[in-house]
Amino acid sequence: MKKLIFLVGTRPEVIKIAPLLRACRADGQLAALLCTSGQQDTLLKDTLRAYDITPDLSFTVWGDLPHKQGECLLRFGEVLERERPDAVLVHGDTLTAFAGGLAAFYKGIPVFHIEAGLRSGNPFSPFPEEFYRRAVDHLSTLHFSPTSLAAERLLKEGIGRERIYTVGNTAIDGLWEDIDEGFSHPLLTEGKKLVLLTLHRRESLGAKISEMLKGVAAAIEGRADTHLLFPMHPNPALRDAVHATLAHIPTVTLTEPIDTHTFRNLLCRATLALTDSGGVSEEATALGTPTLLLREETERPEGVDVGVLRLVGRKAAPIAAAVTELLDTPRPHTPSSVFGDGKASLYILNAIKEFFS
Repeated sequence: MKKLIFLVGTRPEVIKIAPLLRACRADGQLAALLCTSGQQDTLLKDTLRAYDITPDLSFTVWGDLPHKQGECLLRFGEVLERERPDAVLVHGDTLTAFAGGLAAFYKGIPVFHIEAGLRSGNPFSPFPEEFYRRAVDHLSTLHFSPTSLAAERLLKEGIGRERIYTVGNTAIDGLWEDIDEGFSHPLLTEGKKLVLLTLHRRESLGAKISEMLKGVAAAIEGRADTHLLFPMHPNPALRDAVHATLAHIPTVTLTEPIDTHTFRNLLCRATLALTDSGGVSEEATALGTPTLLLREETERPEGVDVGVLRLVGRKAAPIAAAVTELLDTPRPHTPSSVFGDGKASLYILNAIKEFFS
């Protein structure tokens, strides 16, 4: 039986790999092991518990980006020496995906890249993720692209068509299972428009995040008809900026990170979402929730093209204007399947079995 190692290090990777890991284990034709790097230690562990997943293998990385990259490369290399897998699966654009994929490449082990072909066109946005995903694509054997546009990008970069599969996004596989028609929660305030805000990107920190939050505050403050909910990333620099700008507004709730099931159900019911997250962009598009991207560019333009996502940048005035517009005249939810039909894990599993056959 062929052995696969799934390597994850962050909360989004767990969310997106969980459906495929379950599918592999249920199928029974491949031995699927989960290895964790601890890149996001607390968030990673909390998400694994929420999905009732216990890693088969694990190691820990620490320090700044160069130290974490070096540790991940060395520690995962040791795992590969012991386990001798037939392939390694990495997801997306994280430090773990890049260092883990590179470790496997050095040892001549095929790398299968899930969510391949995403590009923002700006090597510094997102930083350093844009570099990571480009590098992983060019050391991978199989590429599982979420959309035809992502697949076309790979072709333009010289990757052979026979190595590219357009499968959809695995996050969508589990999304609809989480949506509960009877969902209720204390954070849902009856009679008020829910605005769901998330921010976490490294390149947004500093003056940029203060500017973005000023725009949000200008639109929200004084609106009795609105409730803004912000599940905050653990980064202290982000939290300091958030508390300085939003904590005084009575209609704002600042919370710790929210479990995936609760977050998805809140997103489904939100009047408006504001985010710099790729995963939230995908889920919001599938749910049809009008969403403002607090970024200058996106590697997921498909969501913009179908009209669910809108790029508003990081300046306070355009953000305030866009939020006010969508609260004064709420748009209906218009779900789109542009990021997948919920069967990406099945398509990937079949492609892997075909590869080994």
